[in-house]
Amino acid sequence: MSRIIIPGLIIGSLVHIAKFGAAIGTGDQAKTVSADWLPVPPTDEAPGPWLYMGKIRTSNPQIEPKTSEIEGTNKGGTYETEEMLLTTKRKFLFSSNYITPEFLQLSFGLREDWGTEQVVFDSGSPQIDVYVYTEWTDAYRDGAKIMSACMQGRLRLVNPAKAASDPALAEFELSVVHNQLCKLTPDADYSVV
Repeated sequence: MSRIIIPGLIIGSLVHIAKFGAAIGTGDQAKTVSADWLPVPPTDEAPGPWLYMGKIRTSNPQIEPKTSEIEGTNKGGTYETEEMLLTTKRKFLFSSNYITPEFLQLSFGLREDWGTEQVVFDSGSPQIDVYVYTEWTDAYRDGAKIMSACMQGRLRLVNPAKAASDPALAEFELSVVHNQLCKLTPDADYSVV
């Protein structure tokens, strides 16, 4: 296995989401986004069910370890305590200056996207089950694509919508759920010199 060492800062990530329940195709060819079916990554020519989340200001993975203290005596009879890592909670945080329908849906507790129809306030969940697709680029190589990643999880809003004269910042948090379909893929054209 070869190693990639990135000489620069990672900048300019793109983020798209595919909501669970979104359908592609019709009739016998129809597919529905679910934990069992991951759509192909989006392209400009074929976005599929992927929704663009705007120009991303920041994006970072986050790990929250959960530990527990175990007490007892060792073989020599000495009392001791040990801290053990029980589980790790993984999150992916990203923020954008774009106010997407999902931002409004999560802000106001709407059951579905906010569009041209009237919708009922506070009738939906504070989270959306989604896949998140992201690409990372290298600042020192004119934005060369380093890798892409796809994650499954529950998308929540960190900050609700507010009316202000300053530009709004939509901050999202994805609680990552393990899924064998989701991968981190290095870009074949990216090489270290």
